[in-house]
Amino acid sequence: MNRFILKTSIVVCSLLSLFMLLSFILRLNSSPMNTNLSEKSESKGFNKKIQLNVLNASGESGIASKTRNHLRSLGFDVVEIGNYDKMIDSTIIIDRLGDNTSSFKLSKAIGLEENKIQTVIDSSLFLRATLVLGKDFSNLRVKL
Repeated sequence: MNRFILKTSIVVCSLLSLFMLLSFILRLNSSPMNTNLSEKSESKGFNKKIQLNVLNASGESGIASKTRNHLRSLGFDVVEIGNYDKMIDSTIIIDRLGDNTSSFKLSKAIGLEENKIQTVIDSSLFLRATLVLGKDFSNLRVKL
């Protein structure tokens, strides 16, 4: 009886190991998920508003809140404001989904050059973009 249990355990462990190895190999060969929205989804109105957060990296208090109000008046969905972890000189837009169209729309709305857009994909934030206001925020086309 003990021999039967030992042989059965060996077979089950072998099958489990084989399954795990196969799963690992398949994961190595799979491509990353595409997080871009299709044009068909966009045209049907799926999440037409551009969701973003605004972070203050200028050192001047209150500008993230004022920028949020201005962007909301333009139709953007600002879901969060806060402070950036360090001070920066130049305002930047961080593209969170690889969705260049949304980042370009935001840059045009605030008068920021397109070369100030960086791509740092992080789909866990549930945002399309992050606007980080630098010390040059007064040069933007934002009513403060």
